Formats: sequence, C-alpha cells, structure tokens
Amino acid sequence: MTATAIDYIRYPTLTELFTELDLQCLKADGCEALTIPHNTNMSDGASFDVLREDSDLRRMRARYERLIEVHQEKGNSECLAPLGATDESDCNLEIQLTRHSRPAKPADYTPEEWERMRAGYVRELLLRGLEAAAIERDTPDPSVESALKLGMVGATDTHAATPGFVEEVLWQGSVFGIGSVERSMTRQRRLRSR
Repeated sequence: MTATAIDYIRYPTLTELFTELDLQCLKADGCEALTIPHNTNMSDGASFDVLREDSDLRRMRARYERLIEVHQEKGNSECLAPLGATDESDCNLEIQLTRHSRPAKPADYTPEEWERMRAGYVRELLLRGLEAAAIERDTPDPSVESALKLGMVGATDTHAATPGFVEEVLWQGSVFGIGSVERSMTRQRRLRSR
C-alpha cells in the first residue's frame, strides 16, 4: 500500500499518477499497483494515445494498466459501430452516448468527432496497441514493454462500496441511488440552475 493516497486531485495526469506510483509503490517493499481505465466509452475519444505517447509513458502503461473495464452500468466500452451503421452488429450492446459526460445522440456528432470517440473503445485501443508494439519492436531498447496488452473486466461500477450486494429487490438504483444516468444528469442540471 502506498504511504498516501494517489488521487486525481494531486496527480491529474497519467504521467504524474504513474510517476508517483513508481516513487511510492516499490516492489522491494511488497507493494504492487494496478490501475484500471474505465468509462472509456465516455472519454470523447481522449483515452489512450499510445501512437503519440513517448516510450516512458508507454512503459508505465504496460507496468500499471494491465486490465481495462469493458462494460459497466454506464454502458459498453468494447466497441462502437461506424456512424450511420444500420446493421445489428455486435457493437450495439448497451451503447450510452455522451458528449462531455452529457447524454447525446448520433446526430450530435460530426463524422470526425464520431471516429475520434470510437478510438476510445476497447477494440480500437487494442488495435492501436498492436501498432505501438510494432513501433517498439524497432526500438533499440528491448526493455520497453508494449502498452495495451490488456485483460478485460466488467462490473457494475456503482461507486456504492457494496461488494456482494446482489439482492436486486433492495437495490435503489444506479448513480448513488438516483436510478439512472439520465435521471442523475437531469438532477445535476436542476441543481446547477438554482
């Protein structure tokens, strides 16, 4: 365990997060860390840019990001069909579109924005990870591991701190008991307008 919490407030970038983990979580002290990117479906395509990241950040990703959340109550992060696709592809499972964390519809996006958003979904991330691995094979430093060698996890991610709470009849709803992402966002809009 680290001596202090390594949180987003004090370490808002991946480089800062991973650097602090490198400083505080030493294997010699029995500390091991794992970070799990989640909600990549709501990242507006900003998750993972391994083709443009420097090799140090890719090395840290390979060390700490060994899992990715592929599904949770805020929707599917596995894949997003091309804009305008009308077939029932395997990418149509529980898609929850958001734009800057607000509910959105396909018509709200330009084709370029849609493609950028698709890039944050797991299948696209894995493809970019393979491209980055090909680049790293040509690097003179064989110790650099490939980023995006990822296992996958799916869960509820309710933030309710209730592992094992499975009695559906007692469940108050998602997003801290409010019932749904849409209800939560509507509630947030009302609170902001006061």
